Amino acid sequence: MSYEVQKKVQRDLFMVQQLQRRRVTCLRETNRMLHYNSTDWKTLTEIRNINERIKQQEAAREEDIMNSSVVDLWVKELQEKRQTLETEFMEHCRERYEGSERFAYLPGPVGELPVHNCLLLGLTDLAKRLINELHSPSAQSFDPHAIHDVNMPYTSDLAAWRDLQFLPAAHPYDDRGLFTGKTLLHIAVVQKDTQTVRWLIEEKGASIAAQAVGAFFKSQTLSLPKKESSMIFAGRKVSIERSRDRRRAFDNPYGQCDYGEYPLSFAASMGQVKVMVVMKDAITRLIRKDESGTYYDHLVTHYPSKMRVRPSKWSKEFHVCFLMLNAQDSDGNTALHKAVEFGHLKAIDWLLANGGYPSLRTLNDMGYSPVTLAAKCGHVEVFN
Repeated sequence: MSYEVQKKVQRDLFMVQQLQRRRVTCLRETNRMLHYNSTDWKTLTEIRNINERIKQQEAAREEDIMNSSVVDLWVKELQEKRQTLETEFMEHCRERYEGSERFAYLPGPVGELPVHNCLLLGLTDLAKRLINELHSPSAQSFDPHAIHDVNMPYTSDLAAWRDLQFLPAAHPYDDRGLFTGKTLLHIAVVQKDTQTVRWLIEEKGASIAAQAVGAFFKSQTLSLPKKESSMIFAGRKVSIERSRDRRRAFDNPYGQCDYGEYPLSFAASMGQVKVMVVMKDAITRLIRKDESGTYYDHLVTHYPSKMRVRPSKWSKEFHVCFLMLNAQDSDGNTALHKAVEFGHLKAIDWLLANGGYPSLRTLNDMGYSPVTLAAKCGHVEVFN
């Protein structure tokens, strides 16, 4: 093949790739519009607005700004309206789509479920009600393949478009979805809701090994792997990059929260020591009361193989905490890497004091240990 022909082929390939990227952008904008105009989102937004108005009315009553009897009347009316909306929302979630799957289990335009929207909007009580009724297949089962448990993650926001053949099954700039892999535990950690974090782990068996691998949770430069594997998590196939071999990088305009992938990495990236303490305490309690060892086995199989073997002197609780503190995500980062990257000294101290010392010798895919990463990021206090 002559040089001119090679250049023409490369130029044509580049144009096709650019066209695919523009198509993805248009489809994601369509998904965003569909999401914000969906019935579920509008209903939940209205419920949140009612909650805020109730708080305002109660604050006005306490400050004697308004007549107490008038406020009570208004609050009662708002509570009745909220109850009606919540009942309608729950009935919709119970309904079955075309006589098969319930609407509670069908992903929305951005890959979300109704229960994800509840927690995102701060409707914790409604989210717990939905979890107790429709996302608890069997008490304390901790089955990673359970279709309807609290570990159901976001799916790829482009999956539906691929099914409709608007996109090819695979393309050179596949970022694996926008929010793919995010679970309820990730959302609770980001919202700094320690009570919900404890409840999800200790009472409902939420997995600390869940990985948010979507483009939104990555840096603004993505690298394409040579090999990719997938895992079945809560009945959903989630693509997880395992290879450390790279081909080339491309821009990721959707990267906004490069917090790692594991829930603990999210907390470390935000410097939320209280959340990390609650997670460690909750997982320890859960392992102790899980007599069958199902949850422990589930966690071990979802961490790298070299970390799965438990030394004879280690208890199951200690082993799980060790895995949680030192596990590397698909970019090779541990929770300590993320705490260092964002310069959270208290989070670093807590990680090191609770078993994160092995992470000091761990290199990520860019070849950085936490110490050299601190130097790269210019965090003098962290480096010292």
